[in-house]
Amino acid sequence: MNGNNKNMIHDIIHASVDTFKDLHNDSKNFRENAKNNASTSNSSATIPTAQPLTSRFVNLQNEEYILGALSRHLFSAFKGLAPFYNLSIPSELLGLRVSHNKADDYFFVKLFKLNYKKRLTQWFFNDSLIGELHDRCDFVCKNASESLAYAKEFFDEEMRHIPNLELLTDYNRLFYWNEKIYTLRRQYTEIYRQNYIFLNRIRFYCFKDCGEYVELHFYLTATCLSM
Repeated sequence: MNGNNKNMIHDIIHASVDTFKDLHNDSKNFRENAKNNASTSNSSATIPTAQPLTSRFVNLQNEEYILGALSRHLFSAFKGLAPFYNLSIPSELLGLRVSHNKADDYFFVKLFKLNYKKRLTQWFFNDSLIGELHDRCDFVCKNASESLAYAKEFFDEEMRHIPNLELLTDYNRLFYWNEKIYTLRRQYTEIYRQNYIFLNRIRFYCFKDCGEYVELHFYLTATCLSM
């Protein structure tokens, strides 16, 4: 592919998809460490964690975007969560919204309980819930990164067959290849748009049982805006 054609796609080929291969092991280690500090009856609890990186991803310019991306990520991740976890998962995206606590710098999502009389304990949070949530969030992220990698591979392969447009003198051929490039860019951009928002590294570390609902607090170590 010649230099001019490379410049034409430079702006959209920049997604990093190599940072998520250790998600499962990281989640497992996090879960095991949490078990060692578990109590059995707290209605509000915090797990000791590494320094959160939340604030570096949120500012006035990107807050609305990142909150929307995180809401979509969790909505996809929480689908099909078993009733065993006593959390009511909304059937529509509008029913699940991520918020940002600016004062204490963390994200949280509010989920109603299936049985409001059943308390969420730190033991259950550490032993069962946190691992399930991490695995689900990581799975969504992994699928998105693999889709982007495949799309980029396909795009690059197709672009290798594009001739040097500067050497074309026939208008019809020039028009054909320009249309081909436009179609490829449009297809890749659509795949990128659909998957990019799921490239987030979400880590839950705290909960608050408020009776009818539970607040699940989390921080980020990477987001789609940091890739």
